[in-house]
Amino acid sequence: MFIREIGGAPKVYKWACSLLFVHFLMLWQFRYSHELALVVLLFIGLGFTMLSLLQRRLVLSRTERWFFTLICILPLYTMLRELFGGRYSADQFDILSRLIFIIPVMIFLIRTGINAKLLSFSMSLAVVIGSAMTIWDAFHNTGRPRLNMHAITSADFIVYLGFANLIFVYLGVKARGWHGRWLTAVYVVLLFAFIQIVLSQTRGSWLAVPVFFVVSCFMLFRSLPVRYFYLLAVVIVIVFSVSYIVPGSPLKSRTDAAVSEFHDHMTSGGGRGSIGARLVMWEVSVAGFKIQPVFGLTSAGLTQFEEDSGLANYNYKKYGHQHNDFFDILAKRGLVGIACYLALFFGVFYAFNCYSSTGYREAGILLGVGYLVFGLTEATTNNYAAWSLFSSQLAILFAGGHREWLLQNQPELLNKFSTYWPDKPVTQG
Repeated sequence: MFIREIGGAPKVYKWACSLLFVHFLMLWQFRYSHELALVVLLFIGLGFTMLSLLQRRLVLSRTERWFFTLICILPLYTMLRELFGGRYSADQFDILSRLIFIIPVMIFLIRTGINAKLLSFSMSLAVVIGSAMTIWDAFHNTGRPRLNMHAITSADFIVYLGFANLIFVYLGVKARGWHGRWLTAVYVVLLFAFIQIVLSQTRGSWLAVPVFFVVSCFMLFRSLPVRYFYLLAVVIVIVFSVSYIVPGSPLKSRTDAAVSEFHDHMTSGGGRGSIGARLVMWEVSVAGFKIQPVFGLTSAGLTQFEEDSGLANYNYKKYGHQHNDFFDILAKRGLVGIACYLALFFGVFYAFNCYSSTGYREAGILLGVGYLVFGLTEATTNNYAAWSLFSSQLAILFAGGHREWLLQNQPELLNKFSTYWPDKPVTQG
C-alpha cells in the first residue's frame, strides 16, 4: 500500500516520506515497545494517502498554505537544531511532529465536515468522564489524583474543554438556534471541570481559570447578555471559595505551599518544593541562554550545562525540561526557537479569527491562549500527551470552522475538493 500510494509522486516526496516512515517506525517501536506503533503508522498511512491526492493538484487557499507552513516550522527547526548541535535527540521532534501529521487530518475533515452538536457532546463527555475518574482516584488512592496521563496535562485540558464547550454552546444557541437546555447542561459540565482541577491539585489549571474567564468575556461581550457573565463569575467564585475553606482542602494546602516556597526562595534561595525548583530552573535557563542566545544550547547541551555549572540544585535528569515552555525553548532553541514558537500561535490566532466560523473561532482562540498559559508552569512542548491533545483539538476545530467559513465565503474553492470524491458537489449536504 505504501508503494502504491507514493508510486507516482515526485522523487523528493518519495525520499521525504520514506525517511519519515523509517524514523517514526524505529522511534515508536523502541520507545513504546509496539504499544502505539500501529496507531502512529495508521496516521502516517493517512498522510501518504493525502499525499497521493496532491498529485491531482489539490487546491489550497493562500491562508491554508501559510497556516500549514507555520505548523511545520517549530518541529522542523527543532529537528535541525538538534542535528546541527551534534547530539541528535529524537524526543523533541517526536513530540512536536504531531503537528505535521495533523495536516492531512485537517484536509480530510475540511472536506467531510463535523457535526457541531456531536463535537459539543464529545467535549462534555470527556470532561464528565475525566472528572469522575479523578473523584474516584481522590477517594480510593493515596497521593495526587491523576488520569491515565500526566496529572497536570489532564487537568489543564479538562478546564480548557469546560470553557471551550461553554463558548461553543453559547454561540450555538445564538447563531445556530440550539435549544436553551444546552446552556444548563454546559454549566453542569463546567462545574465538573472545576471539581476535577481542584481535586487534581494542579495550580497551573487554577491559574488558567481567571484567564479563560476574561478572554471568554472579551470574545462574547457583544454576543451575550451581561447576566451570563455574572452567572459564570458567581459560579467560579462560589466553587473556589468553598473549595478553599473546606477542611483539608487541596486548594488551600497547595496555595499555601506555593506562597511559602516562593517566599523561601526569594529570601534564602533554597529552591524548596515544586515552586522553588521551578524558579531555580528558570534562573538556570537564563544563564544557559546567555551562552548561546541565538540558537540555544540544544536539549543535550542544556543538560550538560546544568551538570557542569553546578547552578541547578534539583535532579535535572529527572525532568528533562524547565517546567516552562518559554524558558525551556529559550535555553534549548534560543531566540530563533522562541520566534518559531510564537509564530505558530500567531498563525493559530490569525487563522481562527479570520478564516473560521462562529463557535469554532472562539474555541480555537481559547485553545491557543490556554496552551500559552499552561506553558507558564509546565513544558507542554516536552509532553507527549499535552502536544497530542493540542494537535488533535487544533485539527478538529480549525477543520470544522474553516469548512463552514468556506461554504459561506468561498464555496467554489471548497467545491474543488470534490474532484477527489466525485459522487456529489461538496456544497450539497
